[in-house]
Amino acid sequence: MTSLERAAVCTLDCPDTCSLTVTVDDGRIVKVRGSDALPYTEGIICNKVARHTGDFVHGYWRNCLNHDRDPAKSQLHNLGRHHNDSQ
Repeated sequence: MTSLERAAVCTLDCPDTCSLTVTVDDGRIVKVRGSDALPYTEGIICNKVARHTGDFVHGYWRNCLNHDRDPAKSQLHNLGRHHNDSQ
């Protein structure tokens, strides 16, 4: 198990555009903290990013079902099969 620190940015839609330092171990996020790369936020991030980013990225519900975009409606619709089922 090798831990790597990666530079990242927050994906939440707020005006701060926080820069992050993400610790990854065996391809999974184990820690998220603010980075000093952006002077505006001074290395501070909100609790929801610090505590829940790993769950958001690796959550059991993530990509549970295949979806396809309906170009006529610009909406996603469920294809009714799990992503790991054969096509």
